[in-house]
Amino acid sequence: KVYQEKEWSNLIDARTAPISLSLSYLTALHAKLVYLLKRLTPEDMVNSYIHPDGNVNVSVAENIGKYAWHSNHHFAHIKSLADRMGW
Repeated sequence: KVYQEKEWSNLIDARTAPISLSLSYLTALHAKLVYLLKRLTPEDMVNSYIHPDGNVNVSVAENIGKYAWHSNHHFAHIKSLADRMGW
């Protein structure tokens, strides 16, 4: 199933848990992703799957690029807010 971020953000932990839990989670997740991605072969990068949102074929390489863009996009929002608020 496609990720429903609005529903996820309504969960109790998303609304009330210390932000440090989310930051620790993202740090660990990205460390694991880097470990995995550095070990992919060129053959691995051309493997693909059917994405449930739009029923389109997506290669591993394309998905990595989309995830990187998406992560940078969120980071830019956070940095912009931090700059605006003087944090």
